Amino acid sequence: MAARRKDHRTNVAQTEEKPDPRVVNASSDYIFSAVMFLIAVLVPWYFELPLVFDIYSPDFNPLIFVPVVFAGVGVVMLTRTVLGVVRAGKFGNATLSPTAARRGEIFRPVMLTKVDIDTTGDFVLTLRCIRRAGGGDEYEGGSSSDKVLWKHAEICPAATRSRIGVAAVFQIPHDAQPTRGPDKGTNYGNVRWVLTVTAPVRGVNFRQDFNVTVR
Repeated sequence: MAARRKDHRTNVAQTEEKPDPRVVNASSDYIFSAVMFLIAVLVPWYFELPLVFDIYSPDFNPLIFVPVVFAGVGVVMLTRTVLGVVRAGKFGNATLSPTAARRGEIFRPVMLTKVDIDTTGDFVLTLRCIRRAGGGDEYEGGSSSDKVLWKHAEICPAATRSRIGVAAVFQIPHDAQPTRGPDKGTNYGNVRWVLTVTAPVRGVNFRQDFNVTVR
């Protein structure tokens, strides 16, 4: 019995010490952002593009918008990464239980945090079913985008102690798409379910995404 209790405490400790993916992936995300900014700088220099954005000017070259797009991607990625790292340091890595649900049944997720979050408003739990849509083969440069197939939000009162549990109840539709991987030979067609928990907080607002498996 003592050995079982010790093993249980060990498993709990290992779960609590699991590194936050927002911090683990921060380095690669920073590098990606830097590469985007570098491309944005090198394209005008390499192609000797004049910095003219007036489409009616004789010196205008449509390629000037290419570095703008890369710079925009870099800004979005950098902003998301910085916010993720700040939130990880401020709130810690929250956990969700359960992380699996079945179509046609009720899903009762509970989010736990190591310390209570001092919110200025209600918690909002949003469950989404997202499909990666695209056209063409991935090796042919086909574009892709996320399409929300189903979405529902529930409110949990601001007075809720997140260390005890922020809970919600969702009814998964019978005809919902189950979680599945991409179509063979592409990055498209995969379906994923994501539960996003947000709450207004002084300074940086709380937000954390959890992957949910729906069968």
